[in-house]
Amino acid sequence: IELSSLEHVEGELKILPCFIRNSCPPIDGNIIEIPRLVSIGSLLQTRGVNLSLPMFKTVGDASISANSFSAPELATSFGAFGFFGRELNVPKLSSARSIGIGGDLSNLDGLVNLTNVVDKLSIRGTTNLTNLDGLANLTSVGGILRIYNNVALTNLDGLANLMSVGAMVLI
Repeated sequence: IELSSLEHVEGELKILPCFIRNSCPPIDGNIIEIPRLVSIGSLLQTRGVNLSLPMFKTVGDASISANSFSAPELATSFGAFGFFGRELNVPKLSSARSIGIGGDLSNLDGLVNLTNVVDKLSIRGTTNLTNLDGLANLTSVGGILRIYNNVALTNLDGLANLMSVGAMVLI
C-alpha cells in the first residue's frame, strides 16, 4: 500500500491488518510510515501495526493498538486518544479531551509536554510501567483521573505538578 502523498483524511483512517484484537501475530519491527499525513478529521484506528506519522499534527479520536506509535508533531487530540502498546512518542501533545493508556509501556516519556486533559486520564493494565515521570508537566485533569492495575508501578512522583482534578481520583 502506497500512501506517501496522503496529507489529510476528512473522516476515518483505519489500519487493521488483523481485525480481531487478540488474533494479531507478534509485531517484529515492520513500520508503516505515512510521511506527509498532517490531519485526520474523525478517527485514527490501528491494530497490529507499528505506525510512524512524522508530520501528523491533529486528530479527532485515536484508538491505537501497536508496539509503537510515533507522531512527533502531534499537538492536539480533539477527542479520545487511546494507546495500547509498548512505545508512545507524541512529545508535542499538550492537550487532549481524554487519554487512555495500557499495554507494555515501560515509561510515559512520549507525553512529556502534556499539560491538560479536558475530561479523563486513565492509565490501567500496564505491565512494565514503573513510574509516571513522563507526566511531570501535567497540571490539570478536568474530569476523572484513574490509575489502576499497573503491576510494576512503584510511585506517583510524576504527578507532582498536578494541581487540579475536576471530578474524581481513582488509584
